[in-house]
Amino acid sequence: MIAREGDVHHTDPTELILSPPTTNAEFGDWYAATYPNVVRAVLALTRDPAAAEDAAADAFTKAFTRWSSVSEMSDPSAWVYRVAVNSAKLSWRRARRRLSRSTRTSDVVSMPEGDTDLWRAVDELPHRQRQVVVLRYVSGLTEPRIAAVLKISVGAVSASLTTARRKLANDSRVVR
Repeated sequence: MIAREGDVHHTDPTELILSPPTTNAEFGDWYAATYPNVVRAVLALTRDPAAAEDAAADAFTKAFTRWSSVSEMSDPSAWVYRVAVNSAKLSWRRARRRLSRSTRTSDVVSMPEGDTDLWRAVDELPHRQRQVVVLRYVSGLTEPRIAAVLKISVGAVSASLTTARRKLANDSRVVR
């Protein structure tokens, strides 16, 4: 390969990741505050701890490499949730082709303290309803933030939450 003027060559690929520009000092604080909730949300959606970690790592790597523009967004956390969810969806679709969904979230994930029967019931909700319930009650996002993360309307979030709550209220396993 012929080097041209302006080409940049690095002998150590980790150099790009491990040496952040000095203008990115706030990234570390944002990462520390946001990362656990992103992993937890993706974990509840994917039922796969490795896939959740990979999706979150991918999302935060992308956020870091684009931090100058991501940090200027009105809600960088919504962006990173969206990227993580998209990454997880892609991984899930690939895995789905190979494996059956034999493991339930409640068997793999340590969900928030509380009724395990409730989380088993949540795990059996349709994907979109499970997404909004997890983002609302595990990650603590508001309906407008969930809408931004999932790129759907606030009305669709509200409708999904209402339907999910109704199903959970009618589930005999859920303690009232």
